[in-house]
This record gives sequence, structure tokens and C-alpha cells, in this order.
Amino acid sequence: MYVFKDFFNDPTIGIGIYHGSKKKWKGTLIGSITGDENSLAREMHDFINTESLNYRYKNIYKVYPGPNSNTYIQWILNKFPESKITLPWNCFGKNYK
Repeated sequence: MYVFKDFFNDPTIGIGIYHGSKKKWKGTLIGSITGDENSLAREMHDFINTESLNYRYKNIYKVYPGPNSNTYIQWILNKFPESKITLPWNCFGKNYK
């Protein structure tokens, strides 16, 4: 899962298979939320910017079963069920407890 925060990167480029790799897993956009200052997009933006410091696993990363980047994204999505975005089955780590 890719949290697209700026306009200089393409969220569908994907991520490196391993550190320093030029080979990439292809990214797939599974949802998009846009809006103005009073929108869900703004609420999510503000949450990410202020609450990420409180993310329980911010200093721990394990590919499988987690916690990993999918665990982080699921944590955000759990706070905003109205987004109706769900991670695919193969986002291992999304169900890490």
C-alpha cells in the first residue's frame, strides 16, 4: 500500500523488491480520496501528520506476519471506515494484532 503524499511521485510505480533493487513490485491504486479543507481527505491527512507519532509499531518492521507497511495503512483505514477502502487479501500484515 502506498500513501501518496506529494505530487512528485507516481503511486503506481511500486516499491523495490529489496533495498537498492531496480526491480519493483508493481503498484495498484485501490482507492483515492480527494477533497477540500472540510473533507475526509483533509481529516485523513491531518490524522497521518499528527497521529503517526502515536502509531504503536512505528519502530518495528517485520515483513511477515507484520507489523509492516500494510499494518500501518490498515491502522489508518480503521480510523476512517467511511473511506470504504479495503486492502486486498495479499497485503500480508494488515491483520497483525
